[in-house]
Amino acid sequence: MKGNLTLNKLIFIFVSCILLISCATFNDGYIGKNKKDLILKFGAPYKESKIEGFDVVQFRTKCFRDTTISYCYIREFFIDNDKTIKHFERYEYYNPVSP
Repeated sequence: MKGNLTLNKLIFIFVSCILLISCATFNDGYIGKNKKDLILKFGAPYKESKIEGFDVVQFRTKCFRDTTISYCYIREFFIDNDKTIKHFERYEYYNPVSP
């Protein structure tokens, strides 16, 4: 019984470390950066807009194409008045491919 408890603790620690590492790398170090820093890293923005008080800047970083659709990997940054960047990534369908 005691050995099983130790194994459970080790599994818990391992999973906690993985979650901590993934959460720490999620923002890629962009928190606190400003728009100029993003433009230097990714080039010209693909699209800019305002949503609920945030400046939203999108960059296309990778594009893929298959037989039915082409889509691009979009990095979207929300920048508030304090220059805090909230960041997430997503795939966005970009264009249907003509037959």
